[in-house]
Amino acid sequence: AQPWPTGDRGRAAVTGAASDEFVFKAPILRRVAHTAPYLHDGSVATLPEMVRRMAQHELGKELAAADVDAVVEFLTAIGDLDATGR
Repeated sequence: AQPWPTGDRGRAAVTGAASDEFVFKAPILRRVAHTAPYLHDGSVATLPEMVRRMAQHELGKELAAADVDAVVEFLTAIGDLDATGR
């Protein structure tokens, strides 16, 4: 894992608390395939690019194109479920 390259201090800019540095509200995944752009500042235009960046940041890994496609397909499928899971 690695820190995001950003000058935005997150919630700490509002609270002044060191524990809030780089803390951002994370949205739910419902309809994530339909809610571009991504990140708190809208700097990532596509879901595949967001998946690639999250894999690098959270896992320290570069995903193969087929793996990115599979994750995007999964996120699209779960995002289109209604409240009953259908």
